[in-house]
Amino acid sequence: MEWFDTHCHLDAEPLAADLAGVLHRAWEAGVRRILVPGIRGPVPDPGFPSWVGRAWGIHPGVADGTAGDGSAWGRSAVGEVGRILGATGDIAGNGGTTAGSAIARRPPEGMDGTRDAGREGAGAPIAERGSAAVRPVADDVRALFARRTYVPRAIGETGLDVQADVPLARQEAVFLAQVDLAREQGLPLLLHMRGAWERTLAILRERGRGIPWVLHSFSGSWETARLFLREEEAWVSFSGSLCRPNARKTPRVAGAAPGDRCLLETDAPDLAPPWWQGPCNEPAVLPAIARFLADLRAEPLERLNRRVQQAAHAVWPDW
Repeated sequence: MEWFDTHCHLDAEPLAADLAGVLHRAWEAGVRRILVPGIRGPVPDPGFPSWVGRAWGIHPGVADGTAGDGSAWGRSAVGEVGRILGATGDIAGNGGTTAGSAIARRPPEGMDGTRDAGREGAGAPIAERGSAAVRPVADDVRALFARRTYVPRAIGETGLDVQADVPLARQEAVFLAQVDLAREQGLPLLLHMRGAWERTLAILRERGRGIPWVLHSFSGSWETARLFLREEEAWVSFSGSLCRPNARKTPRVAGAAPGDRCLLETDAPDLAPPWWQGPCNEPAVLPAIARFLADLRAEPLERLNRRVQQAAHAVWPDW
């Protein structure tokens, strides 16, 4: 069986230091496609094979990183990616560099998007995001995107994160610019969401119609997932966090979500399943995550494989 790791930070340490070995083990495990998300815009290419694709995106945790012309975002270095992810300690949206950092910052079980109501910019109508104060941010994002040297497979990871040390209004301006880019380019969105679920969905409904929305490493509630999955643009992606003993909400989502709307990812180098004994998570772990998901759904692995492959083809029909 062949697998697609839809979200893996191959440009983060320690994966980047052993790239040839990581890719060899992934291929041996049956992984035939890997997508590397963007953090500060472009993803550097150390010589990826053709079956590794690159996205382009600005992570909400660094949404304040512009220097006026976008250059501060664009100077992302390989070693910096892991530092950014570790600093944000993601669990609901993407992985940091260590499992400990992610678990330490796990959002409360009840977080459903209402907790950000008192934060800067959280309650303003989306239409106000077209103001003169926001336009320079969009210009910076577009300027950086225009200087890319490759054709991205997706835009992201991008979204909103109520625990990031960036004002929510700033995150939203950067997010809106990327939603607009994705729509104009006809590219899927890789969504990082931690809290602010309702706000994110409102933005997508208004500005992101007609392109796929990938709810990356989803760990919200079934009630939240169902709101997104009512929209034909949404797919939910499961990572190694699904397999953790303390996972409570995610298994319900994984069991209830339509099989043809499910994707798989490792979010490596973080979020390794508890049984993995390697130094960090990596794409070769993906088939084991798939087996866990198949068992959870009481579904034969071969059937699950067909359905997630069909889902991936729906999101990336030309890849």
